[in-house]
Amino acid sequence: MICVNLITAKDRRLLNWRRYYERKAYKRRQVPAYQEYMRKYCKAWEKIGRKRPPDYTASRADYARKWGKTQRTKESKLQHRLRRRKVTLDWYYQALVEQDNRCAICCLEFSENVRMTIPRIDHCHTFNKVRQLLCDECNKGLGTFKDDPNRLRVAADYIERHNKKFLEGSNENNTATVAKSV
Repeated sequence: MICVNLITAKDRRLLNWRRYYERKAYKRRQVPAYQEYMRKYCKAWEKIGRKRPPDYTASRADYARKWGKTQRTKESKLQHRLRRRKVTLDWYYQALVEQDNRCAICCLEFSENVRMTIPRIDHCHTFNKVRQLLCDECNKGLGTFKDDPNRLRVAADYIERHNKKFLEGSNENNTATVAKSV
């Protein structure tokens, strides 16, 4: 006789959730008295300059968020970006000097304080080679068009074609309003 487990994956998930839900720990967190106790308890710990207790579930996420913000400096973020693209710090600063601290496409000046003007390291997805430094918007634009020059040309033609239509339409409206006012 062959025994086959007839329980499906969905049923197994439901059973696991039910076991979790029926545990006292889950129900205890829902009780308002327990929540108030934990709020007071955590505030008391914060007053004496210690971290929240580890059994407080939200504190782990808060601590990770706070640690990530305080520990990741601008230099470490830059080092992370350079490591991802396999580029040295010397190449990065040399590229900034060669590009006169500006985006290679739109010539917007880079600034470390404004998120949209932080230099992004542009790279080719097919050959995985680094090209130049771009601003955030130009880098996203190239990515949106999948680094395909033909798509970019078609998009530029599209914009020029519609701008021409709008300009012709506005000239006709301007002449009509001038004729009415005279």
